[in-house]
Amino acid sequence: IHAQEQDLRLMLPIGHTAHISSIQLSNEQEFLLTGANDNTIKVWDGKTGTMRLNIRMKGQVGAARLSHDENWIVGAASEDSVRVFNRKTGKLRIAKKVSWGTGGAIFSGNDSSILAFGVTDAQLFDAFTGKTLLTIPARNGNLITAVFSPDEKLILTCGTHGGVELWDVQTKKIRYRLQSAMEYVHAAIFSYDGSKVAVASDTALTIWNTTTGKVHLNLKHAGDAVRMTAFSPDDKYILSGNWRNETIIWETATGRKVRTLTHSADLIAISPDGKKVALGGGDDRGVAVFDMITGKKITHVYPRESLSQLLFSKTGLSFVTGTVMGHLDVFDAEKGDWRLTFNGHVHANWTSRFSPDGSTLLTCPYDGSLKLWDRKKGELKKTVWNIRGG
Repeated sequence: IHAQEQDLRLMLPIGHTAHISSIQLSNEQEFLLTGANDNTIKVWDGKTGTMRLNIRMKGQVGAARLSHDENWIVGAASEDSVRVFNRKTGKLRIAKKVSWGTGGAIFSGNDSSILAFGVTDAQLFDAFTGKTLLTIPARNGNLITAVFSPDEKLILTCGTHGGVELWDVQTKKIRYRLQSAMEYVHAAIFSYDGSKVAVASDTALTIWNTTTGKVHLNLKHAGDAVRMTAFSPDDKYILSGNWRNETIIWETATGRKVRTLTHSADLIAISPDGKKVALGGGDDRGVAVFDMITGKKITHVYPRESLSQLLFSKTGLSFVTGTVMGHLDVFDAEKGDWRLTFNGHVHANWTSRFSPDGSTLLTCPYDGSLKLWDRKKGELKKTVWNIRGG
């Protein structure tokens, strides 16, 4: 019996087994795309949490993103390649060598080109032929980001110590060098309307006007580093978080401090309607959800390990957490109730037992979850994980 249980256990589907680096929901929330440091990209069913597709990359996955028509997946791997796969079959369409330590890759709006970046440079290349269209070198440290503006007329690049630049996609020339040197940079983003660029650094949150290239605001956190930032969907507010358990909501137009949210956090997520903000990670490794208008805490949940990703659903009624150990879970954004797990076991099984009629297998691993499997189909029937600490 023990040998039979062991054989069945080895055939059960396995979720991510390492740090989750990327999460993206499809437009209709039909499926979820994830990438992780276990060298895999996975596609999950949005309703059942079962795995639809597993793609193995050559190196840790820095990012995995969908094309806008959702038929293709672009994956960026640390060993210096960007690969494009068919989202339904997993078949490879193209592989492109880029900068070592590739950290991200995204499709253009019409899916005809891909923007990818690594340690030493960013490349814009044809999504079908792989032909390089533009190369942007890193300045003042390793590149930490390369992204399109919302209208895709500009590319923002930024290094670990500055080198904040805006490049014109059509002319392939630099338009503005916003900042040549800075203290350590943690994040650089566009506003939703593309009129602003915000950079979070060890000294301040600096916001530039993308039309003029001039500084719009320079906001500080009482002498502490700004580690994360996010615009509200209507761009009315910008949020910044530091090491000292505070996230400040600022008025984007004036720089007026609206309120301070107190919670230790490494990650910020804002619901699509702009009504909720989730702060995740930090000292307590939990996720606190706040009302953006009143600042009142709505709920507080504790995922199983330290967080690496945090994302609201399209409706804002739930959010997805990804952890450093590879767990993916969905929680209710109002009540904090657990809703769904997007993986099989990722830790060793302590025990397995069959039901009396032999139709169902119960597994219990160290990750603190109990799973019921259909013996004949090998499919997951139900997950319960209310056991803390394994």
